[in-house]
Amino acid sequence: MRIASVQVSGYRKIENATITFGNDITVLAGANNSGKTSVVELFSSLFDKGGLATSDVSITAFKKWYDHAWPRILDILQQDTDAIVFAEDVRTLLEEEGMQFAGIEIRLHVTYDPKGDDIRRFADYLMDLDEDNTSFYFLIRYRVDLSHLVGRDKPIVKDFPKLRRSVEKLATFEDAPATSADDEANCEEGGRGHVERLLRDMFGAYYLDAFKTTAYFADCMYEVVTSMEMNSFKSLFNFKRISAVRRLDDEATDKGGELSRSAIEIARSDENWNAMVLDLPDQVSEPFERAEIMDHVRAQSIDTLQNAMSEVSTANGGHAGTLVLDMAVTDESVLRLIENVTHVKYAINDYCLGESSQGLGFNNLMYILLELEKFKKSVDPLVVNFFVIEEPESHMHPQMQAIFTKCLFRCYKETTNLTGMVTTHSHEVVRDTTMTQLRVLREKDEFTSELYDFQEFIEQRPDEERKRFYSLLYGINFSDIIFSDRVILYEGDTERMLIKSALGDEAYKTLHNSYVSYVQVGGAYACYYLELVRFLKIKTLVITDIDYESGLRDPEGIKESETTNATLNTVYPVKKSGDKPAVKDLYAWGRADIPKIQDGLVAIAFQGEKDGCTRTLEEAMLARYCKMRISGTKTRDEWETLRDSSSEKYKLKFSIPRKIDGKDVAGDTPINLRDIENATSNNKTDFMYSVILNELVPNMLPYYIERGLKWLAS
Repeated sequence: MRIASVQVSGYRKIENATITFGNDITVLAGANNSGKTSVVELFSSLFDKGGLATSDVSITAFKKWYDHAWPRILDILQQDTDAIVFAEDVRTLLEEEGMQFAGIEIRLHVTYDPKGDDIRRFADYLMDLDEDNTSFYFLIRYRVDLSHLVGRDKPIVKDFPKLRRSVEKLATFEDAPATSADDEANCEEGGRGHVERLLRDMFGAYYLDAFKTTAYFADCMYEVVTSMEMNSFKSLFNFKRISAVRRLDDEATDKGGELSRSAIEIARSDENWNAMVLDLPDQVSEPFERAEIMDHVRAQSIDTLQNAMSEVSTANGGHAGTLVLDMAVTDESVLRLIENVTHVKYAINDYCLGESSQGLGFNNLMYILLELEKFKKSVDPLVVNFFVIEEPESHMHPQMQAIFTKCLFRCYKETTNLTGMVTTHSHEVVRDTTMTQLRVLREKDEFTSELYDFQEFIEQRPDEERKRFYSLLYGINFSDIIFSDRVILYEGDTERMLIKSALGDEAYKTLHNSYVSYVQVGGAYACYYLELVRFLKIKTLVITDIDYESGLRDPEGIKESETTNATLNTVYPVKKSGDKPAVKDLYAWGRADIPKIQDGLVAIAFQGEKDGCTRTLEEAMLARYCKMRISGTKTRDEWETLRDSSSEKYKLKFSIPRKIDGKDVAGDTPINLRDIENATSNNKTDFMYSVILNELVPNMLPYYIERGLKWLAS
C-alpha cells in the first residue's frame, strides 16, 4: 500500500497544494523558509505522535476570515446582554452560511495492489464497494468545534466580565468608525484602536482554542464521509522521520554513538535476537559472584553506614531497616551494557578510528542509511509504511550528496510497500533525481508558499522532443532555476560577464539580496526555458540579439528587414500564425516600455533604435560609448586613438580591420561599427575583460540591457 496523494489546504504557509507520490522516492525541494519543514511537521502530526495545533492554521486565511467576521462579532459584544445569551448569539452567528472558518483540511488518497496487498486493516474504511476500486480515501479536518467554544464552563463565558469591561471602555470614546486591522497596530496605547485590538485578539484566542481534529474515511470525491477515531487513523500508518540534523558527537570521546545505537537497534529487530540474549543475565552475574565483588562493595560502603543507620532509626520509630546490596541483572541492564561496550569504528590498516574520525558529513550519511535500514526492518505489510528524510545534505560536500542520493534510491528499490520522501535545498540531490520525482515549494510572499509538481509539468508536454530536452536540461542547470528568485537567460559568456559587473550599481540593489540564476541558452531553445519559468512563476529577463541580416548598415533598410532570432519570432505577438515581425515592428514593440510576455512575468531585451540600430552586444556597447549609430563611421586613426587612450592601465581590446572588401585600410579610411565588430568576433572575451578592467561598464552598458535589468530589479 502506498500514499498516492495528500491534498493540503489552510496549513501554515500552504493555502492549497496537492503533493503526489509516484512509485519512486518523491523529492520535495525548496529554498530555506519555503515550507519544507512545515510539510514534514504535517506528516508527523498526521501519522505519528502529537497532532495539529492552532499554530498550524494559515495566518493569511484566518486574518481574511476574521476581518470579515469581526464587525458582526463586535456588534454582539456591544449588546446589553448576559454571558449565556452572548455565547448563544455567537454560536448562532458562526453557524450561519459563510461565517465558518475553513481551518485546515487534509485529503489523503491511499492506493493498494489487489493482487499483492492484504487490506484487512483497511477493510472497514472502504467506502466504494466497486470491485475495480483500489483506493482508500481519508479526510482530516482541523476546525472550530462550537461546543468547545460556547458553554457555561468555557473561557468565553467565564471571561465575559473581562470582555464587557473592554466593550464599555470602547463606548467611552467618541462615536467614530473603528480603525482597520492594519491601522490598529499603529494606534497609541489606550486609544480606541488599541482597546479594540485587545478585544479582537482576546476573542480570536478563544476561537482558536476551540479547534478540534476530526478524522473521516470518505468516498473518492470526499463528499460522503464517516467519522473515525484519530488513533484508529494513525494506526494505519507506520511513519518514520529521519533528520540529518542530529546531536553532534564529541570528537574526543565519541560519546554521541548514534551509529552504534542504530546498529544495535537493527540487530534487535532480528527474530533470533531474543534467543541469543536469553541466558545473558545469568551469564553476566556469575563472574561478579566468583570475584566476590559484591562483598567488597558492601564492606567498603554499606557496612560503614550501619552505625549511622541505627542512630537514625531511633528517630524513625526503629523502622529504617538495614541497607543491603542485591544484584539484579535484567534484560534491560544487559542491553545497556551491550550499548555501552559496542562502538562503530572505522578500520584503516591496523588502526580503528572512532565515529567522529570521518567527519560529520560521512557520519550523517551512515546514520541516515542505518536509520532507513532500521525502518525497513519495521515494515508492516498490513499498513502504509512512509518515511521522510529531512535535508540529508547537512554537513555533506556535493560529491557525498550525490553518493547518498544513489545509495538512497538503490535502498528504496530493494523494499516493497514503501512510500518515501526527501526534502532538500541541495542542488546535487535535485540533480541526481528525475524530473518526475520532483516537487518544488517556492515562497510566494511572507506568509504563503506554492507547490509545483513536475510530474504534472512533464505529463502536460506529450511531444518527445521536449521531453528529451527537459531530461538533458535537468542534469545541466535545472537546479539553479528552481531555487532562484530571478532568472536571466542570455546567449554568450560575454553577456554574463557584463551583467554581473553591472549589477554592482546602486540601481540594481534589490537584486543584490536575491538569488539570480544565469542560464546560457541558444535562441532556438529559449522558449523551452520560458515554459519552465512560467510554470514556476519566476520573474525572468531574456537578453538576446535582434539578429537581422549582417550585411545591412543603413537604418532604413534594417527596419524593413526581418530577424532570424528564433526567440523573437516565437514570442512576438503577431496577429497571423506564422508571420514574422519586421525589425521596425520589434522597435515599435519596445519603444514605450520593455516588451513583456506571459502576463508580464518575462521581459525580452534586445537592441533597439536607442542602441543605434545595432545588431550585437559588442556593437551596442561601442555605439553607446562613441555615441554612434550603426551607419556612423570613424577613421582608422580615430579608432586607434579611442582604443589606445582609453585607459592609463589597459587598452580596449577591440580589433581594427586592415582590409575591407579586400582593400587595404588607410589611416583616413572611414570604418563603421560593423567592421569593428567583425574584426573583433574572435576576440570578444578579451574585449569584455578590457571593458570591465577599465571600469567602463557604466559608460558602455547598452540601453536595452540597462532597461531590462532595471525591470528585473523592480
